[in-house]
Amino acid sequence: MITQTVLLASIPVLVAVLVATGLRNKRRRASLPPGPRGWPIIGNLFDMPQNMPWLTFADWGKKYGEISSVTVFGQPIIVINSVDVALAILNGKSDKYSDRPVLPMGGELIGWKNALPLVRYGDEFNQYRRFFHSRFGTKKAVEPFHDFEAVSIRNFLQKILDAPEELIPHLKSYVLLACEFNSRAH
Repeated sequence: MITQTVLLASIPVLVAVLVATGLRNKRRRASLPPGPRGWPIIGNLFDMPQNMPWLTFADWGKKYGEISSVTVFGQPIIVINSVDVALAILNGKSDKYSDRPVLPMGGELIGWKNALPLVRYGDEFNQYRRFFHSRFGTKKAVEPFHDFEAVSIRNFLQKILDAPEELIPHLKSYVLLACEFNSRAH
C-alpha cells in the first residue's frame, strides 16, 4: 500500500521536472544556433556521431547553416561548418570565444592550474604564451638545446637499456636535468 502511494505521489513530481526541463531547454535553445531537436534531459546524446563525425557535422551544416548546435546532458556544443566563419570568430572576436573549460581535478586539486594548457584565456594566458614562444617558438630559440638533447637522449637510452626496471627514476632525472639546462641557457 505504501509503495503504491509513493509511486502515485512521485508521478506529479516527475512530470513537473520534465516540464521544467523542457521549458528551460526551450529558453536556452532560443539563444543557441539551430540544430537537431533533442530529448528531455539527455538532449542530443543519440544524435552525436560515433564514427566519422565530420560527415554528420557536414550534413548539419547543409541542413541548419554554417553554425549549428546540439546539447548533451545540458552542455551546449556549437558546430562551425565554415572555414570563413571559424576564422572570423576566432580572429575577430578571440577575446570573447577563445577559452577552454575549467578542469577542477587537473587544475585546482592537482595544482596545475597555472600550466599553459589549463590557463584560461586572457592577459595571463597571453603572457604565458609569449614567454613560451620566446623560449621554444623559433628555430633560433631552440638551437642551444640541440647538442644537449643529443647527448642526453643517448645517455637516457643507455640507462634504459642497462636497467629497464628503473624507467621512472630515469625519466625523473632526465626531466630535472632538462629543466636545469633550460634555466642556465636563458
